[in-house]
Amino acid sequence: MTDCIRHRGPDGEGYLLASPEKFVCAFSDDTPLSSRQNNFRYSPTADVQSVNEIFPVQLGHRRLSIIDLSPAGHQPMCSEDTRYWITYNGEIYNYIELREELKQHGFIFRTKTDIEVILHSYEKWGADCVKHFNGMWAFVIYDRKENLLFGSRDRFGVKPFYYFRNENHFAFASEQKALLTLPFVPKEINHKAAFDFFALNKLET
Repeated sequence: MTDCIRHRGPDGEGYLLASPEKFVCAFSDDTPLSSRQNNFRYSPTADVQSVNEIFPVQLGHRRLSIIDLSPAGHQPMCSEDTRYWITYNGEIYNYIELREELKQHGFIFRTKTDIEVILHSYEKWGADCVKHFNGMWAFVIYDRKENLLFGSRDRFGVKPFYYFRNENHFAFASEQKALLTLPFVPKEINHKAAFDFFALNKLET
């Protein structure tokens, strides 16, 4: 799924395979060796091709380094207790101010990334964390304790967030073609939706 959007993140690749009980951080050929040699809890340790177990939650990320260029910015990233995991695309313009505010609440930062600011913001404010963000973003946070996914896109949709949902699956990506690689995502055109979009300029979600 991430191969077809390699152009979106040429600086690294990472995977989280998780359940409430356990998780595996995995790498691929596009994962820099420096990302695997860190002591962070989210540093990948297993080749994704060698993982035979099926996990209910799977996050994949293609990294484009912008703020923190070090291996510490590898994704998916987790909180210190490994409860919360995030995959994120974007830039939070006021992350430095938020970082200082969160420090006053006792949060400790181990990277210089805005990713970690989002994680701690979610720990502090839950879904209301997005009310504190100024920027452009699309992210999903997985809460292993509650077995819950929380996703958000910036107010103007600068960063895309495409998703598919049915009774058995929920999948999301930065581009539609990534979703179309999944076997459970239908490839047929929804003619009614196409008509509504082009004729009426509306689209049901």
